[in-house]
Amino acid sequence: MAAPHTNLPAAFVELLLQRPDLLLDHAIAYSRLTKSEFELKRRQWMRQTVAALLAFVAMVLSVAFSGVALMFEMTMPLQAPWFIWLIPLSMLLFAALALRSARSETTLQESASLAAQFSLDAKALRSFAGRPT
Repeated sequence: MAAPHTNLPAAFVELLLQRPDLLLDHAIAYSRLTKSEFELKRRQWMRQTVAALLAFVAMVLSVAFSGVALMFEMTMPLQAPWFIWLIPLSMLLFAALALRSARSETTLQESASLAAQFSLDAKALRSFAGRPT
């Protein structure tokens, strides 16, 4: 093997000349990692969007049901007036839970992120070039 280089670009070129198959393998691995992270972010965005939409619909229904409950309470004498408010309050509770879910950060994490992989690759290239990490 050749002596360690102090110039990082020269070390990179030498590595590519010695092992050109590494470039293709590395590009394929990066494309797979990028695709998996994109899918993870897309699923997270879809989940948050659906939860926010459900929260909005539940809030609208809560307001509508509150209006109906208020009309019933004003026009008809009820034995248990609190009972008529259970549906609007349950919709409001559902809206609050859906909004909380939409605003929360997901805990879905991949084993290796793209930024971590870049860092590992830079460290490996520096070690090939003979530089301390």
